[in-house]
Amino acid sequence: MSKYLSPNIKRSKTLKEFLDLELSELLPDQDTMIKNHLNLVAYLEMESPLFVLRKFKHHSNRGSVYSFENHLFTVSDNEPALWVFMESYYQSNLDFLNLIQNQRFPIAFAIKKEEKQGNV
Repeated sequence: MSKYLSPNIKRSKTLKEFLDLELSELLPDQDTMIKNHLNLVAYLEMESPLFVLRKFKHHSNRGSVYSFENHLFTVSDNEPALWVFMESYYQSNLDFLNLIQNQRFPIAFAIKKEEKQGNV
C-alpha cells in the first residue's frame, strides 16, 4: 500500500468538480509552496549558488560540478523535482543553501557506478 494519498475515483459532473473534490487534497499546502519558492529564489540570488540542471549532452555525470561563465552547476535526473514536491507536500520548509552545502539535496534516484565520487 502506498504512503501517498490516491484520489477516490468517483463520477464527477465536471472536470472542475473532480479537481476540486479529489485532487486538491493531493497538492502541497499553498503557504509551504510559496515559502519554498521564496527560499529557492533567495538561494539562487546568492553570489555563487550551485545550480542543479537536468542532465544533458556532454554533462551527464550527476553530482559532478561543472562551470560555465563563472556559474557552477551539477546535473541531475528528475529526482530533485519529485523530492521538492514531496517535501513540500509534507510541509517541510526547505533551506536550499544548507541542503546543498551539506550534500543532503538529492540529485539522482540512483547514481551509476561511473558517476560515483572518485570515478569522475
